[in-house]
Amino acid sequence: MARTMLSGGFPPPPPFTKNILIGLIGLYIIELLGNSWVDIPLVNILGWWPGAQFEIWQPLTCYLIQGKTPLSALLSILMVYFFFPTVQRRYGKNGLLKMCSLSIGCSTLLSAIFIVTGAILPSQGPFMGILSFVTAAIVVFGLTQPNAQILLFFILPIKAAWIAWGSGLLTLLNFLAFRSLEASMICGGWLGGYLFVYQMKHGSFRKIFVHWNHKRRHKRLSKFTVIDGGKNDTWH
Repeated sequence: MARTMLSGGFPPPPPFTKNILIGLIGLYIIELLGNSWVDIPLVNILGWWPGAQFEIWQPLTCYLIQGKTPLSALLSILMVYFFFPTVQRRYGKNGLLKMCSLSIGCSTLLSAIFIVTGAILPSQGPFMGILSFVTAAIVVFGLTQPNAQILLFFILPIKAAWIAWGSGLLTLLNFLAFRSLEASMICGGWLGGYLFVYQMKHGSFRKIFVHWNHKRRHKRLSKFTVIDGGKNDTWH
């Protein structure tokens, strides 16, 4: 059953998603205590800084902290509550983990390329939080249930497919406008969500490559004609 904002309510999330939500809330409380009470600069230590403050562990630890106001962090966690259960119910716990892994891989690789090529401005600040995961989950929800309706901003009914593709356009425009690491990571999250759906529909990436290579060879051979010359045919 689609978890849409028009359904009049939400079923409770599966246990694994519930544990993720509890973990995110717990990590944010630790972050607040560390920053405001113990005076430990967790944002500087764990966030991914594209400039001189970069450390080798940051591309992995940046997901452990939010680095935002409580309201912004709450909205991110609410997005997990809205969309993660749909992914888990459709693809299972392993599918949800695979989606998160793909979003991490795509976000990290894409952002590393942009940093090396100078496409990202270090002055735009670090990345931290779960927006890569959230974006991937939105894409998966929109592409697997394209006709489901949600209330955009809790007011405007819109099809889920439009949300999926619209979020991709918005993230691209955001990166072109600001050239920030955060925008790059969100673009990577969108790409990870799209690749996850594509893989689940068409099989493993190896099977996809083999199928593509077979079609390419068949297309090349189709350009030739066979002339029946008797014992041995001739290809032209």
